[in-house]
Amino acid sequence: MKKTLLSISLMAMSAPTFAIQNGTPESPANFPSLVTMNCTGTIIAGNWVMTAKHCNEQSVTLVGAKGQNGASTVAITKQEKHGDADFALWQLSDIPQVDKSLFLSTESVTNDKEQIFNIYGFGQTGTHLNSAQYQIHGNYNSPEILDLDPITDGRGVPGDSGGPIVNSNKKVIAFTTGGNAETDGKVASVRMTYVSDFILSTINAWHHPTIGSVAAGQSTTIEVQSLHANPVTDTAFRTGDIEIDVANSSCMTGQVQPFDICTYTVSSKNGYEGVLTLEDGHTVTFNKGKSEVITPPTPEPAPDSSGGGALGFLGLLGLGLVTLRRQFAR
Repeated sequence: MKKTLLSISLMAMSAPTFAIQNGTPESPANFPSLVTMNCTGTIIAGNWVMTAKHCNEQSVTLVGAKGQNGASTVAITKQEKHGDADFALWQLSDIPQVDKSLFLSTESVTNDKEQIFNIYGFGQTGTHLNSAQYQIHGNYNSPEILDLDPITDGRGVPGDSGGPIVNSNKKVIAFTTGGNAETDGKVASVRMTYVSDFILSTINAWHHPTIGSVAAGQSTTIEVQSLHANPVTDTAFRTGDIEIDVANSSCMTGQVQPFDICTYTVSSKNGYEGVLTLEDGHTVTFNKGKSEVITPPTPEPAPDSSGGGALGFLGLLGLGLVTLRRQFAR
């Protein structure tokens, strides 16, 4: 009996905690900005995480970020909590390597039942990312809360709290604050429009990927989003093996308004590492770690002891005879 109970306990402890119940499995590599803890969160502006306020942790687990050998954790150094909404921003101790960002939308979400949204979550403390499709619940007009009903078999579970709710334009319009797969599957969420001022005043910086790649002799274009509290003008500069194509970089034309998305186009001569600095503390590193391979010089051959650059036996003998002759001449 004791062995049976022990086996059951071990099975319960080792069983994986999955994400959205009956959801669609997603590759974390396609969503490197999503993190997990006892909830789900989204990395923005380099080292900030958006999540639900009731999720209280000391670190987050990176799952799809680059340069990670499996899941790794990053400590939280600061938690900024919204005054009344179930929403918080956590600052991380390090800047994860993220090559894709989820941008934020302040678009007004109406009661249009035709709109379809994708919710994403890791569920509890697992590292399995799932998604599910939802639509507006009833005729709900709260300025803060957005209630959604599932339209597939996917159901949000408590560990999905804080996860992003994405519209058809692949922009985050809300954040899950609660779900229950055992009832009707409805989830509650906080609207982006309700917390937008809090985000701007806390972040006041660019939201952007932190790494990218560009092949030798080619160019690439990245998108960045302004999460500054006020309109900003471009101050970006480059170092290393990249150049900025000013004519094709919309961020460098006029003022960029809060939540606007603009572009930078960069090229590389050799495909080596280069850094685009958007502002202090906010950079995008292209071709990280790639540099010119320097071939060490070929060492010169060792001199031949029997001749060449050194005196051989005959040379030493000749030198000795000359010395003897000089002594007899005296």
